[in-house]
Order: sequence, then C-alpha cells, then structure tokens
Amino acid sequence: MSEEKKQMSRITKVTVIPEGEPLFSEMATEVEIVDEAGGEFIKVSQCHSRVGDDARGEICIAPEEWPTLKLAIDEMIRECVIKKEPDEAVDWG
Repeated sequence: MSEEKKQMSRITKVTVIPEGEPLFSEMATEVEIVDEAGGEFIKVSQCHSRVGDDARGEICIAPEEWPTLKLAIDEMIRECVIKKEPDEAVDWG
C-alpha cells in the first residue's frame, strides 16, 4: 500500500492594484510563480484592456536572474523623475 503524501497550500500569485480598483483593472499587475517543468520562475504581467487591444505584456524571471535584474530596476527607478504638478518634479533618489 502506498503512503499518502501530506497536502500543502502555496500562494503562487499576487495581484497588485491601486487601492479601490477591481481585480480586473487595467492598472492591475500580476506576479506569479510558474513552473513549466524546467524549474520555477517568476512571471510579471499586465493586461491593458483598451478598446480593441487584448495585449498582455509579461516578463519571466528566473531566480538566479533576480539579483542583477533587481539592481538594474532599482537604479532605473532612482533615475526616474515623476512630475506631480506641471512645474514640480519628484526625484526618487
């Protein structure tokens, strides 16, 4: 008789949305763990549902790629300047 394996529960997907927006918002970003039989990796995707546009943008990240990719993203975020008002800029750095 085979031994029954214990069941477990894993969170494999998180949806990031602005407060008050529904899950199907075009502002939603999904971050999920995916495994297509070659090892787990992270997929980040957004669905921009403009009229006539069913495009879904996504990137896939292997765990070993993350440290270098994160550094590059953090650096680019620091370089971003966000305008709050027409003549006022915010520096993330």
